[in-house]
Amino acid sequence: MNQTSCINKVLLVGHVYDDAKWLKVENQQYLFCKLVTQETISKKEGPHMEYHQLLVPGSIVSSEVEFAKGGVLYVEGKVQTTAFRDANGVKRYNTEILVSRYNTMNSVLQPVA
Repeated sequence: MNQTSCINKVLLVGHVYDDAKWLKVENQQYLFCKLVTQETISKKEGPHMEYHQLLVPGSIVSSEVEFAKGGVLYVEGKVQTTAFRDANGVKRYNTEILVSRYNTMNSVLQPVA
């Protein structure tokens, strides 16, 4: 597979899990929050929740209020994984969604209880 045929695209609709906070990563400001999505895998197991870490560049953030806990977001972006060493020197990985576009959808879905 050559580089021109590769795609790294994520589309999510979910609820903001907790209030967003500002982070500085490599001299750039990002709004960080967790988005929870829910799906029913089987009737016996009930809903399956998945938690996604979002990094939203400060340059595209209209208002922090849009990222308040319980709000509903549609996001587009790409998956990025970074490596780091924990306090014990063990190599760990962190997977995040680098958001390129988002929209609030608070009137469409009800918050997760």
